[in-house]
Amino acid sequence: MITPEEFAAKMREFDCPGGKPRPHCNADGHGPADELMCEVLTELGYGEGIEVFNKMLKYYD
Repeated sequence: MITPEEFAAKMREFDCPGGKPRPHCNADGHGPADELMCEVLTELGYGEGIEVFNKMLKYYD
């Protein structure tokens, strides 16, 4: 299981890879951030809700 600190660090990296702001649309980080959140929530027992979420249309696909 990922720690809260590790989770926050990974989210920061998705937002600003290498500590630098993304030069283009920040939506580029949404995909990997979604994957990480889904993984964490599934580990916490929210897998059924994650299945529903994963079927939703996402504007940043």
